[in-house]
Amino acid sequence: MKRTFCFAFFLVHLTAISFSQQPGVKISGKVSEENGNSVPGVNILEKGTMNGTITDLNGTYTLTVASENSVITFSFVGFATREELVGNRTVINIQLIEDVQALDEVVVIGYGTVKKSDLTGSVSSISIEDSELSQTGSVEQLLQGKAAGVMITKTSAKPGGAISVKIRGNNSINAGNEPLYVIDGFPISSNEWELSSNMTSGGPLNPLATINPNDIESVEILKDASATAIYGARATNGVVLITTKRGKSGKGNIDLNFSYGYQKVRKKLDMLNAREYAEMVNEALENENLAPEYPNPDSLGEGTDWQDELFRVAPTMDMNLSFSGGQENLKYFLSANYFSQDGIIHNTDMDRIALRIGLDMNIKSWLTVGTNLNISNVQSNNIETASWGVVNTAMMFNPILPVKDENGEYTLMNDRSIFTGNPVALAKEADSKLNTNRAITNTFLQFKITEGLSFRTTLGVDAGFNKEVYYYPSYILAGYDPKGSAGIGNLSNYSVLNENTLNYSKNFNQKHDINLLLGFTAQTSKNEVNRVGVEGFSEDILKYDNLGGASIVSSFPFSYSYGWKMLSYLGRINYNYSNKYLVSLNARVDGSSKFGTGNKYGFFPSFAIGWKISEEEFLSNFEGLSLLKVRVSYGSTGNQDVASYQSLAVLGSTSYPINGNKIVGYRPIQIANPDLKWETTNQFDVGLDAGFFKNRVQLTADYYFKKTKDLLLYVNLPISSGFPTALENIGSVQNQGLELTISTKNLVGELKWTTDFNIALNRNKLLSLAGEEAIPIPSRINQLDPGWLVVGKPIGLFYGLKTDGLFQTDEEIAGSAQSGASPGDIKYMD
Repeated sequence: MKRTFCFAFFLVHLTAISFSQQPGVKISGKVSEENGNSVPGVNILEKGTMNGTITDLNGTYTLTVASENSVITFSFVGFATREELVGNRTVINIQLIEDVQALDEVVVIGYGTVKKSDLTGSVSSISIEDSELSQTGSVEQLLQGKAAGVMITKTSAKPGGAISVKIRGNNSINAGNEPLYVIDGFPISSNEWELSSNMTSGGPLNPLATINPNDIESVEILKDASATAIYGARATNGVVLITTKRGKSGKGNIDLNFSYGYQKVRKKLDMLNAREYAEMVNEALENENLAPEYPNPDSLGEGTDWQDELFRVAPTMDMNLSFSGGQENLKYFLSANYFSQDGIIHNTDMDRIALRIGLDMNIKSWLTVGTNLNISNVQSNNIETASWGVVNTAMMFNPILPVKDENGEYTLMNDRSIFTGNPVALAKEADSKLNTNRAITNTFLQFKITEGLSFRTTLGVDAGFNKEVYYYPSYILAGYDPKGSAGIGNLSNYSVLNENTLNYSKNFNQKHDINLLLGFTAQTSKNEVNRVGVEGFSEDILKYDNLGGASIVSSFPFSYSYGWKMLSYLGRINYNYSNKYLVSLNARVDGSSKFGTGNKYGFFPSFAIGWKISEEEFLSNFEGLSLLKVRVSYGSTGNQDVASYQSLAVLGSTSYPINGNKIVGYRPIQIANPDLKWETTNQFDVGLDAGFFKNRVQLTADYYFKKTKDLLLYVNLPISSGFPTALENIGSVQNQGLELTISTKNLVGELKWTTDFNIALNRNKLLSLAGEEAIPIPSRINQLDPGWLVVGKPIGLFYGLKTDGLFQTDEEIAGSAQSGASPGDIKYMD
């Protein structure tokens, strides 16, 4: 699938941005650092107007202002802002003073911001640089290697495939282990199955691949209970706060970025060629006293390299256009993005078009209105690449067989009783597409009631529409017997959120800083899915565009809908005494429709204290010390990431033939569990934050201990119950670990050089399983490989039989416990 997104439309209709000025005072000058180096790109603005400019590569500027009474502001990232009255001057040279402490000074937390030096929780703050955005397909890739204790794994290698993010280990077995993502205050779904009709076999799209990474300003990762408890029942696995770019007062900016690159397989697996394969087959037959199958292996040569036939060099392209600017009462940010990535496997690719609008308006001195609108469309080819997909099939396919025979027709399948289809035919000829549209909008009104007291109300919607189609033609194995098979699946999803918060901030006597937050939120979500599959086509031309051309409905028309609702009450108290002693109290009450009658509401509190030792008098003579802070926190969070209706008795449709007629009825398929409740994680954290030499060197260290109880686990039921499994709260698990982050700003001038180092150690242990010592991991496990659950061991262990070579003789077999073995079979240890 290929699409071309043409930016010519924007460029042809682009009108140059200019600002008219009345005749006034023309000034000029140069902006430099303390060491005399010029500073290009400094924002220069006549205060209270949109009249402005920026310095050129030599740090010089020219600007005409209204009068001698005009005030000029000079601002640049990493330097303190300067203001200058024009007066009778026509040349104003400015020296900017480095302000390293201002960098990353304010950190976004749940429902607010806080100075980084005043944090009492464990938060990793990541500022996104433009250079890091090149060819980044999704948000999670921006986080890789940036935060201690955060493990990011790509679970699908296809473009737009799923990515797993784990913060401080696995906390659950059958419930989710992924963090909560919050974009500009709106919690979004990161569960890939909630944005997929599950019709194609190639797996769902990563929901975060619908977000344009170029629009992101910063990312905060909340890790401990003090930071996450404000999100209550969805915060056990951590919270990722994403802040998008906003418009700023000043001259309008137009940014156009383009990048192009390619990907290829770094190293293929070493496999047997045709000659070597034939020799191996002949040797195996000779060991069975049978005649060789290939009389002249040397004549076969290299044969088919199925990896070469399947893989390709894959280009990646990213184009991003943005407009930003504004004045004191109106700021805007507009962007358009086209991202295209071909997969290294034929017929795997992803194309994304994304548009974004961000507006901030000061309607009155007491009223601010803002809105965000993100719209995206993602299309991808979705052939099966994992499990028994084309990659594994290529590894097993006979290298003697050609991709196509002498008549130009595909080799249908493997030989030697290995019933797999031609992987190249499947990759190139199967038509499996995924089309996803998503819109996320969030609008707020903020009222200033009085000095320090404000009220904010927000309404947001996250709506997704997914269509998946496939067609397997009759000349490849997947469609050979059914004479062509096709299917269509559709999904619609929406989530509506209303949040209302009251915030009060006040400083008393220059020593007592207090911030109070109260809030109420309500959210509802609903999914609707329908799909159908057919087979038996007379020809392969119309594919899924004419399901009526098939003779058999291979899977019954299927449709269902599900949803959930949540009501929440939240509060927070932050207290700072004399800029030395910090206290933070957080609490949230969540009510969820997912759980049993008596357990729909949960209470999730947290408590944290901090001591800024560097503010004490006994350290005042340590000039190189910018910050030294100790913090301790403890709190509870929950996990409600399970399917809806798990606490209820559920009926499912079934059919049975009676007198030659198909009779459809309903039968119980799930047993009720009115006591079902959330998993609860209690977490203790102690941390140290230090900064040296005006924070040019920063260090953060944490120790944490987490215990999750009331694990949500599918347990096997007796056959006599009529049900295979039921979801219950059974067992507990713990995670404990250490994290260390060291960051340095080596150069901060025109040439910037930073160094970041982080390391983490996590130890996971299953504590209890309701009296059981070991059980197989339930088949409905979420994002963990099959294996065994063993008390005292980490979750997800693999267990297998130990081997001791191969049996060589019948006498050796006779003296073993494997009486049915033959020479050459694997010998297992007792």
